[in-house]
Amino acid sequence: MIPTGRCAWTHYAARDRPRDMHRASCKEIRGADLVPSSRSGDARHAQPLLQRPRRSRRARRPRAGHPARAGRGARGSAAGTRRRRGHVRRGVARRGARAGAAPAGPPPDRRCPDHRRGGGSCRRHRAEADHRAGADRACGQGRPSGPRRLRRPRPWHGSTPGRRRIRQPARGPRSHRLGRAAHRRALCGWLHHSRTHHDRPRMRSRVATAAAAAFVTLLAACTTAGEDASAQETPSPVNGAAGIGDRYFPADGNGGYDVTHYAINDTMRLRAGTLSGTTKITARATQDLASFSVDLLLTVTGVTVNGAAASYSRPNRHEVRIRPKSPIPAGKTFTVVVGHQGTPGSISWEGERSWFGNEREVVAINEPHIAPWWFAANDHPRDKATFDIAVRVRRGNQAISNGSLVSTTRTPNWTTYRWRMAQPMTTYLAFFAAGRFIVERGRTAHGTPYLIAVSQQLGDAQQRSALALMRRTSVVQGWLEDRLGTYPFPVTGGVVTSHRTGFALENQTRPVYPYLGSDADWLVAHELAHQWFGNSVTLESWKDIWLNEGLATYMETWWDNRREADQPAALQDWLEFQWETYANGSDFWQVKIGDPGTKSLFGDEVYQRGAMAVQALRHRIGETDFNAVLRTWVTRHRNGNAAIADFTALAEEISGEDLDGFFQHWLYDTQRPAHTEENGF
Repeated sequence: MIPTGRCAWTHYAARDRPRDMHRASCKEIRGADLVPSSRSGDARHAQPLLQRPRRSRRARRPRAGHPARAGRGARGSAAGTRRRRGHVRRGVARRGARAGAAPAGPPPDRRCPDHRRGGGSCRRHRAEADHRAGADRACGQGRPSGPRRLRRPRPWHGSTPGRRRIRQPARGPRSHRLGRAAHRRALCGWLHHSRTHHDRPRMRSRVATAAAAAFVTLLAACTTAGEDASAQETPSPVNGAAGIGDRYFPADGNGGYDVTHYAINDTMRLRAGTLSGTTKITARATQDLASFSVDLLLTVTGVTVNGAAASYSRPNRHEVRIRPKSPIPAGKTFTVVVGHQGTPGSISWEGERSWFGNEREVVAINEPHIAPWWFAANDHPRDKATFDIAVRVRRGNQAISNGSLVSTTRTPNWTTYRWRMAQPMTTYLAFFAAGRFIVERGRTAHGTPYLIAVSQQLGDAQQRSALALMRRTSVVQGWLEDRLGTYPFPVTGGVVTSHRTGFALENQTRPVYPYLGSDADWLVAHELAHQWFGNSVTLESWKDIWLNEGLATYMETWWDNRREADQPAALQDWLEFQWETYANGSDFWQVKIGDPGTKSLFGDEVYQRGAMAVQALRHRIGETDFNAVLRTWVTRHRNGNAAIADFTALAEEISGEDLDGFFQHWLYDTQRPAHTEENGF
């Protein structure tokens, strides 16, 4: 077989020229002019137009009796015609052979004794065969690049091989042309069927060997090219980033995956202050992962990925780097189970001690960080997930957490409480409180089930006033729903702890409060407002904290002025008073509340100036548009994340005003906004 890399015009030249022209170089052949044929009905490559070779003076006629002599009959005879056409049309040659005619072909060199004996192995002919095989390989680069279909040419005419005329292959219509693969198949088949009868056996053997070698080389090249292409199309697995990219807290969160669900099973031993258990994380890979990280400050006791043991390391106390046995493809859902144990109360990270506990009561709350103290997490607000939280405590104690109580399982010594948060929640809002509590259940004015709990570690009078405050949850939440729309979660409530936390926290569905008496309903309004601003609609990055605290503080202020006959006017008076209280140049105006930095993340500037900016916006765009902004905001981004830029764009969309200057003055300037109508005065 002839190699598929052989170019068409080299084949024409090597096959159809006289033997003394076979020594012409491939370079000369490629340099020849290409002339299209006038034949039609098919598409072919052009071939070089070769000059008729001058008959060698030293060439001799074959002697009488030579086998080729019988094939040189009269030009007009039928036998002669058959012999002349036999080197292309084998069937005609066979018929000629049956008639007694010898195969047609060029006269052998009379001076070559090897050739005369039929061996075909003289030095000259071996050199010519080697040259032609080399020319075929060298000319692979000269193969025409356009799609052309090749057909076997018509029989050559002429009385002697030295006088053949070269016909040009026809250029067929465009619709008949083939693609590259079909072109190669047609070329290979054409070359196979167009071998001449005067090819010598040894030459055919060498050509077949060269063809086989070329085929193997081509197959290997195609395989290598396919592997290279596959390697380029399939990126190599990467190590997920140790950090989600928040410049306020670079170590928080992790890259390469998105958590969809947490299943936490912890055992809390109150007297010992120890916690142990497992966290099962269900996540979807966003990259081809060779490894990934989770945030955890407890000691790791074991890790599995998709049920198989996985190796892990601790680059620092905050990170657990996990390497599964096999990479995780992008888009694939996987599970990782992390076993952990430790004493959360003794752990600090970058100055934070996010744990409140003693031998009688524990409450796991803090912001911005609490999750790594009691479960493995992708600890950043941007990655929200659903939760199943199971906490096992000694009998006689209770464990309260987010969402709805699913089951309570009792054994002789232990009780396990299982809670479920079916709506997405960010990690800093997940909590549990363990100890002894007074628990009440009921429904709000709008029919939402609530669960409130007060620590039994408080005195009797404190318990009564704390219960009175928690019962205000129903009224406050109903008032908020009238202004913001439907409460975003299926249950609500609150917990009053005996620990002096110094703050309340808006844990999803169940805020936690320190004891403040029965008159702190403004605090209940603030924390319940967070269920819309912060919990349902969660900030994109920590620099967007104004969306949480500014809006919640404003709803708290609005609640304080709810009894005023003209609430908008009363709130505008409050804005004027605050503006006059803090003189220009005071520290109060030095913080950019739209990007406050970590030191001022929970400072008074973010809360008070944030609420002032909201009231100024209300006065600037009017009551109707302002109410539409609040309702649209909590509806459009429900159960998701959003940034300050999203809020400002929404305000401009609804009001139809250009508010760039307004928000620049209130959120990003470090001086008191001018007392102008443009700034909401």
